[in-house]
Amino acid sequence: MIRYERNLTRSRLVIFCALLVLCLAVGCDNTAPPTKTPPSLAEELVLYDWVDDMPQSVLDAFTREYGVKVNYVTFESQEEAVENIQQGKVYDVAVLENPFIPSLVAAKQLAEIDFDYIPNFKNISANFRDLAIDPGNRYTVPYHYGTTGLLVRTDLIGKAVTSWSDLWDPRFAGKVALRLQ
Repeated sequence: MIRYERNLTRSRLVIFCALLVLCLAVGCDNTAPPTKTPPSLAEELVLYDWVDDMPQSVLDAFTREYGVKVNYVTFESQEEAVENIQQGKVYDVAVLENPFIPSLVAAKQLAEIDFDYIPNFKNISANFRDLAIDPGNRYTVPYHYGTTGLLVRTDLIGKAVTSWSDLWDPRFAGKVALRLQ
């Protein structure tokens, strides 16, 4: 019985050592994981953006650096841009405002982004990532953002506006205009 227990203990020790060596060998593997081969650059890139939003000098600099011509296609309104995309017109990059993204995603009219080819995305502030309009940034990356300003003609209202809640002051009824996006 003692001999059987020694052999069993010895067998367990050998199995444990073998598993430990195997785990260490696998854990110390210096082989890099396979990487994707970057796709070759296109000859032309179609950028769909507001009229006069992108200076021609920037487009020319991009072409010089990457050898890719930028075809700058413009729109006059977001509604026009969305309508063209819904009609099946294809653009490589489209500059769209947030409220229009979810419906285009739901209609499968935006392509998913492969972030393996966008290494600088890690530099985007967390405040601008994973927004409700595109959880996980599967279809969008932030391009630029703006601020909201409030202009007040105190000479017409006689009182300084000190907070957003002042906009609902009954004295200003019919005298407040907002542009929402």
